[in-house]
Amino acid sequence: MIRKIFLLSYLGVLSVWDIKEKKVPLLILLAGWGIVLYSVVTKTPWNTWSWPGEAFRLLPALLPGFILLIAAKITGKVGSADGMVLLQLSMLMEYPACVLLFWVSILLVFAFCVVMFLSRRVHKNSRVPYLPFLLASCFIL
Repeated sequence: MIRKIFLLSYLGVLSVWDIKEKKVPLLILLAGWGIVLYSVVTKTPWNTWSWPGEAFRLLPALLPGFILLIAAKITGKVGSADGMVLLQLSMLMEYPACVLLFWVSILLVFAFCVVMFLSRRVHKNSRVPYLPFLLASCFIL
């Protein structure tokens, strides 16, 4: 429950920045990495990984974040902060939950874009913030 409240509040702050400014401040991302490092070192209740014995289980959980980072590098249409946030979440969640969170958020983005495109409110080059959909998928799950 504590982990869910923390994740929702962190994603809520990032979503507001992503909607308003179309970018995420580096200071908030660094604060997120600080929380991740603190949870790994102190083995807080929301950290589900047992270090270093189960570190190999972390690698598949990092894949969604790396996919977004690679997409950001190749296309330039995806923000690199989206991949960084997903990497942070994968360090705090288990593998199935992280991958499910990623795919639910992608489906939400797809549904939103289809509805907006069919209603002719956006065109093919419009930019849609990703973090609010990540927040919605975290709220759903």
